[in-house]
Amino acid sequence: MQKNGMISTKNNGRSFLLLLSIIFICGICMQQVNAQDIAPYCATREELQAVFADAEQNQSGSFSFQCSDDLLGAIAADGSDLIYRAQYEHNMLNSSITYYDTGLFEVSEVTYGNIYCADCGTPEDISNALSAYIQEQNSPELLVLFVDADYFQKLLDGSQMGTLAIKAGFEDYELRYMEGPHLFLMSNIKYKEADESAPASVSNDDEFRLAVSHYARAGVEDLSIFFTPEYFSELRAQPERLDTLMVSSMMDSYSWLVNEEEAYIQLGDVTWLVAPIPYTYVNNEEEYAAAINDYADRKVSRFTILFQKDFYERLMNDQEFLRKMQLSTRLDTYGYVSNDDFHYIKYSHVSFAEVPSHFCGSAEEFAEYLQTIAAETAGADAVSANYRISFDEALYNELMGNGNEKLHAIEEQAGLINYGTMYYNDSSYTITYEAPEFADKVVSLDSLEEADAYFAELPMDADPKQVLHCTKDLYQLLLTDEKANSIDHTRLARLDDILAAHGIVVGGYSIDEDRNYIILDGCSYYPGMRIVYALENGMTDILSERERQTMEAATAFAQDAITQTLAEGEGLDSGEGLSTERQLQVAKYIHDRLCRGIQYTVDESVDEDDTAVGALLNGEANCDGYADAFYLVGSLAGLTVTYQHGESLDDEDNFWKDETHLWNLLQLDGTWRLVDVTWDDSEQNGIEYTWFNIGLDRASRTHNWNQEGGMQLLPQTDLSARPENEYAVNSVEEAREAINEATGIYREFYIYFENEEAASHYEELLEGIKLTWTNGFTYSWNPSMLMLRAYAN
Repeated sequence: MQKNGMISTKNNGRSFLLLLSIIFICGICMQQVNAQDIAPYCATREELQAVFADAEQNQSGSFSFQCSDDLLGAIAADGSDLIYRAQYEHNMLNSSITYYDTGLFEVSEVTYGNIYCADCGTPEDISNALSAYIQEQNSPELLVLFVDADYFQKLLDGSQMGTLAIKAGFEDYELRYMEGPHLFLMSNIKYKEADESAPASVSNDDEFRLAVSHYARAGVEDLSIFFTPEYFSELRAQPERLDTLMVSSMMDSYSWLVNEEEAYIQLGDVTWLVAPIPYTYVNNEEEYAAAINDYADRKVSRFTILFQKDFYERLMNDQEFLRKMQLSTRLDTYGYVSNDDFHYIKYSHVSFAEVPSHFCGSAEEFAEYLQTIAAETAGADAVSANYRISFDEALYNELMGNGNEKLHAIEEQAGLINYGTMYYNDSSYTITYEAPEFADKVVSLDSLEEADAYFAELPMDADPKQVLHCTKDLYQLLLTDEKANSIDHTRLARLDDILAAHGIVVGGYSIDEDRNYIILDGCSYYPGMRIVYALENGMTDILSERERQTMEAATAFAQDAITQTLAEGEGLDSGEGLSTERQLQVAKYIHDRLCRGIQYTVDESVDEDDTAVGALLNGEANCDGYADAFYLVGSLAGLTVTYQHGESLDDEDNFWKDETHLWNLLQLDGTWRLVDVTWDDSEQNGIEYTWFNIGLDRASRTHNWNQEGGMQLLPQTDLSARPENEYAVNSVEEAREAINEATGIYREFYIYFENEEAASHYEELLEGIKLTWTNGFTYSWNPSMLMLRAYAN
């Protein structure tokens, strides 16, 4: 710790005296001034002092005086302080003095202040001067010490000035000195009032503790403890004794400086404890281990180990020995600081393990130990535990290097997929796993094609936890949201599309971006997918009772769809697949009946709402339930149907909903079309066809999904496959013509505007409807889809 105020700087005082001597000896001629005729003449020191006294009394900014040859010689002599005494004793803080060859001095630019001066020949003189300075009212701006020549040099060679200042209570100051006149100047002084209750110096252990206790109560941050010479010698001869005193004090952290010459310890930046923390003195490894285990049993999280000096130095010189010694105990996680002056290690934030760490000397041993942990945690009686593993420095750096590549490879080999936290310590070369979790199988995937193929073949009875270890590029592809306008907390990523396309629903998943792991929890198939799979493969025994009931209901439903859409004279079983026209009719039948038979709900307390089970048996479902039911019945009726995951635009509030959405894709004539039964089931308007059998041009207005990663929709909606009572128009004129025709034929019709300009006139067009439907009508307007729907009363 640097001592405050002890950095010395020289001013130009000696240079001035040397110049004065040269002028006097060589007789260099300098400019004469008329002031010589009126300047007071000084032949003695007393007369010189009188001139400066008069100037002080008059607060003169400039004045002059002339010296006799004898006085001039005394001023120029080596070590002279005559001019400085005259100046400082008369409170002149600054001045400019010019000398002329006739013995004339001119003083100008004088500023006055409050200066305290003292003559000092001994340490006691300086102590008295410093104490007297503190007693002065209106603390002087400058303290000037005129020091005996022999004593001055002693002060320069040692640190006694700083010691005396600390003892007097000086906390901070600026110190300059002038070697020629042998004086010290102290300015910007800060001091504390004397406190008689603090011992001036301590002579035994009890007085030392008393002094430290006093400073602790006062909360002092910078302090010095002075010792009697005899007691200080005792402590320096017995290091363990001083070490014990320091570690048993209430000082938590500090900087320190031991002054052997002046017998004191200076401490700075001190922080204090409420009470001393426990400590134990140890001589060897066995005593150290016993001390740590004792603290572990008592659950003490902060303590100090005080070492015998030679033992401490051995530990500090061999950090590997210190590390292995610590690892041999139950120390788990901790922070520590060491103190080389007082030979202790202070431990903080300590947690303890039930047993010491397990040391692995090779990567193979590490892999084997992870397998051992996996076996321990797989048992029915297993409990969450922490496992600490230590390594030598080279192996630790190999495991942790290159982005932990080798560490992750060994973890994957052992099936380690998750942990509460993983702690690592670069100082002790340890890794601690908190509640590690292992999987029987980790699936390594390199591409989107591999991921799609894996889930396409995933058995119905697969493990609900699926662990995917991906390449870095695939990890990013699977999880990156590809739609810039997606809501912040919804993932519209390839992984969700792949899962939805194969009818897989996931309870949730966690990710590990450092290791590129994706862990799917609660993987299962939508009941619709399970039922279709079971019927196609003759495995209906895998179905639950509720799924069997749903299968029976869906089979009858699909049969009705085929029967009710038969053309006159057409048989039920023609031996060929349904024609495109029949597929569309069947799809419409299923769409309409689901809209009539299901009440939309968001009651999350009912587990079946998001399945075909809830839709077909309970008559209640959310979007997942609608889509699962359409997939199930449609598949059983011979249609090609899949699921699509994404978001939908609310046509009333015009914002992306804050939850994901599920709908269906229907394949007709080799192309995919969107079918969203959920949105077509309108509470206000009954069955709609706004989102039935539409292409990309209409679907993208209200549905948000990864178009690149999913099935490609028909670019333009197939108007020939739309309901007969729907008209697609490009202008207001076409809209009027459509309304004239529709009002004469239908009791309900749709006008779909293919551009916004034409759609902006929809309210004007309502007048044309009034002319025909004189008994009144009801209409709805969908601003997102630019769709006008009208119903005759």
